[in-house]
Amino acid sequence: MEVLTKILQQGTEFENLAETALAERYERLVGLVTMIGDKGELPIAIALAHVTPFDNMDELARVLVTLFDAKNLLYQLLWNLFSKEVCHTLHIALFSISQGF
Repeated sequence: MEVLTKILQQGTEFENLAETALAERYERLVGLVTMIGDKGELPIAIALAHVTPFDNMDELARVLVTLFDAKNLLYQLLWNLFSKEVCHTLHIALFSISQGF
């Protein structure tokens, strides 16, 4: 009985180690996604927004808002996304004007 108890205790310890390792990996992933560059840019988040298919954009938006809000970085996310969208829209407008559309 004593041997079984020790095995169960060790198994629980290994489970806790696995949970801790998994939590650390998630924390590193969140850190990468919410990483802010030298000029205030969000390279990973913006790249994800750029390459995500339109059908999955709502899911990505929910995830990014949740992550950045939890890190108190929601302002930076919104600023970067809106700035990129405005620049993109201006480039399209300027291109259309220069092409005579």
